[in-house]
Amino acid sequence: MERMYQMYFKIKELFEVIKPDYVFLEDTQYQNNFASFQALSQFQGIIMGGLLFEKNIGFQIVQPTTWKSAVGVHGKKRKEQKSSAIQIVRTMFGFKDISEDEAEAILIGKWASETLLK
Repeated sequence: MERMYQMYFKIKELFEVIKPDYVFLEDTQYQNNFASFQALSQFQGIIMGGLLFEKNIGFQIVQPTTWKSAVGVHGKKRKEQKSSAIQIVRTMFGFKDISEDEAEAILIGKWASETLLK
């Protein structure tokens, strides 16, 4: 709960600075760990209810397979996909030191911007 609390307020602070008009969220997936699935789903609900609905910010929930296939993330296993995402971001944007989560967020943003431009 403490981590969720900290993440919520970090995201809230970020929203105050960036003032987004629209947000894309990756849908949660069950991957053989119910506790993680439950925590991610609950956090997604907190972001939706506590920030997006409250501030009237539009949003879309995207399936992981949708954005991953569109930007070229490959791999059957989660670890392979995360590694692929990092490599794509390094190649496309020249980032050297980037986490799995940061790489995926960048690629969701890339997918979203290309989707909105169509």
